[in-house]
Amino acid sequence: PGPMETVSLASLPSDLLTQIVRRLAVVDVAAVDCAAGCFHCPAPGQASSAVEQALLARNPTVRAAYAAAPPSSWTQFLLWYEWFDRYCVHQPISAGATHNAFVRADGRLLTCGVEVGDDVIMGRERRSPGALGQGNNVVIMPGPTLVPGCTVRFVSVSVGEGHTLALAESGEVFSCGSDLHGQLGHGSLDEGAAHALYEARCSNELKARIAEAHLSYEERLEMLAGELADATLARFLCSWLSPLQGRHGMGAFAPGETAPHQAVYTPRRIEALADVRATAVAAGGTSSLILLLNGEVHSCGGVLLHGWQRRQGAPWLGHGATCERQALPKRIEALVAAGVRGRGVSAGQKHSLVIGADGDLWSFGYPDARLGRGFIEEDVYEDGIPSPQRYEELSGVGLVQGLSGQQVASACSAGQDHSLVLCADGTCWSFGVTCPMGADGSLLWGVGRLGLGATPNDDPGLSYGFSPPGPPRA
Repeated sequence: PGPMETVSLASLPSDLLTQIVRRLAVVDVAAVDCAAGCFHCPAPGQASSAVEQALLARNPTVRAAYAAAPPSSWTQFLLWYEWFDRYCVHQPISAGATHNAFVRADGRLLTCGVEVGDDVIMGRERRSPGALGQGNNVVIMPGPTLVPGCTVRFVSVSVGEGHTLALAESGEVFSCGSDLHGQLGHGSLDEGAAHALYEARCSNELKARIAEAHLSYEERLEMLAGELADATLARFLCSWLSPLQGRHGMGAFAPGETAPHQAVYTPRRIEALADVRATAVAAGGTSSLILLLNGEVHSCGGVLLHGWQRRQGAPWLGHGATCERQALPKRIEALVAAGVRGRGVSAGQKHSLVIGADGDLWSFGYPDARLGRGFIEEDVYEDGIPSPQRYEELSGVGLVQGLSGQQVASACSAGQDHSLVLCADGTCWSFGVTCPMGADGSLLWGVGRLGLGATPNDDPGLSYGFSPPGPPRA
């Protein structure tokens, strides 16, 4: 063409359009796909558009991997895949209480460990049934072993106390292990069936006895088994009646025994999330967090508390202090109300952490120093008595103090009683509870986990440690 002539994009060869798109950033690819028909629509004689061809050229393994079940929109899927692969931090290894999980370079899932507690080795009692994902008859796996039956490619894995979450590169979430508290997200704890069985098979005398607050899980289980003459049903009912018994209630059945509504022995896709795409998963003690591509955070699971705390719910789910169990993933509305779009999540034993898109850190869970919000457990009490009102007020979703406006969080990890935060400037912050040392020095088990030296500390705010000199402690 001459110096005054113009050339329309539609007149350019499709191969040239493809090469133009290949050099664009993923956000710009999405923009041109929406703005120009020559990029969005296939050229005459072509099976796919310039955008699809360019994205496939940048990710040549994708089409082969998903040819058997193509998505409804290849362009949307390829854009998401590229964004996910480039900008999401994958977690290919995870260590739990008694088992580990790994994602191999080819996307295969491996596990090792045991599904029994350290007091019941040799399989006398199964504490975390199905956590290995190796099937109902496998209790101990000495070395990393491929999980059978998994045909999808995984990118991240997270291990809780008795369950395992795995994130596929397609954005689907799979789970296996103990589902006693609903932490697998399958909605498999049948409340209606448990209630009907309880009403039909248990006498009024037994109901009165098992309702006594001081009874242990084992005592209730023994009474139910004696009346029902069925150990499996007794365990199912006891789990429904006593969701607050912690590890005592986590799948207490022997190898080979099937307990209804309590365990999944091989990874199963969470169907409630089938229409959305996840970018991260986090398994806690008896809870699960799922971060979606749109920044929403969903959670499921239930309580794991003892003593007076049984009267409270599971605030680490983010659905309020009175929520005791959430068997299906549910969006945390408090984060939505606060305008938080997550880009990182971590689930601990009794608290959860969420990193917002702006780098702010949010916490919710059992109200003490582990939340990093300037209060300790004693603040829950009124006149020496635990206050449900204070518990609900302090355990909800809130901004971690000392970081907001000063530091940008890039990674976080929630432990049993403390938290770690890695900031964009390379500094690492810690906050949480350490056990105070007694007169005889016998309570040193909590010392050191904050990384602040050998002095026992219960800091209600943020504690800065094991980093170069930085901002003062909050």
